[in-house]
Amino acid sequence: MGIDADEIEVLAGLEAVRSRPALYVGDVAAPGALHQLVEAVLCAAFDEALGGTCQRIDVTVGDDGAVEVRDDGGGLPVEVHPTAGLPVCEVLLTHLLACRAMRRDPRAADRFCGGGIAVTNALSAWLEVEIERGG
Repeated sequence: MGIDADEIEVLAGLEAVRSRPALYVGDVAAPGALHQLVEAVLCAAFDEALGGTCQRIDVTVGDDGAVEVRDDGGGLPVEVHPTAGLPVCEVLLTHLLACRAMRRDPRAADRFCGGGIAVTNALSAWLEVEIERGG
């Protein structure tokens, strides 16, 4: 008895994360899972801070448990990605492992990037991004 082709489930995009979150954040009931989701959001800010282009990172946890992250770095890129054909900020939020290939400081990627901010997006009830660039 082998495996039938119709028994294979192919999960597209972020459905893999939603279907099997423990593969991406470990035990979802453990506090570390929530920390990992927040750390993925902080990755770009930490990278810029370690590179000297971000001086302030503010993290606020609301009464409802919502987490807000603000920083004075350069912001996520908004130009169109050359191969994805989408704004880079959208690629970062919707494609697993989308990350800057050459980080200013590998400590940011090694500690905080993980599956990327797309994992946070996939496992959040909602995620909102506001980007300010160039002022």
